[in-house]
Amino acid sequence: MIKTRLTVDVNAEDFDKELQKYLQEKKEKIKMTEQFLIDNNYKIQNAKITSVDLSMKDHGCLTLKLVLEGSGWGCVFGNVSLGNGFLGAKTFKGWEHCGDYLMMLMDTVGVDTFNDMTGKYVRVAFDDEDRAKIIGNLIEDKWFTAKMLGDEV
Repeated sequence: MIKTRLTVDVNAEDFDKELQKYLQEKKEKIKMTEQFLIDNNYKIQNAKITSVDLSMKDHGCLTLKLVLEGSGWGCVFGNVSLGNGFLGAKTFKGWEHCGDYLMMLMDTVGVDTFNDMTGKYVRVAFDDEDRAKIIGNLIEDKWFTAKMLGDEV
């Protein structure tokens, strides 16, 4: 097995593009580590998940939101559309990686039941514009971002 390492010198916005390009070219999942994130100018903070919401009541799409609270700050992680549909719709169309997204997120947080994420502590990686882009396990060096699935969310 040949191991590869991605080395880029870009800002956080370009990093997302480079990561996406790398994943598409290599057709493999990158081993994201805390050091990898620090080396790429991400700021890492601890946070508590205070609520989780999986809903299709807004905007005609299935949306996932995790509300996070840290020391003196709060934000929403996710806020992603996982599919199109609404109560009473005739058709529903889910994002092809919706199940993967949910399971990888739950695995990273360390739960086997979606609602058990509420109250769990995690690490959050913020880009240079203070956007919560990546979520990580509090104890293990395990991280998740939708970019790992190779598609835009």
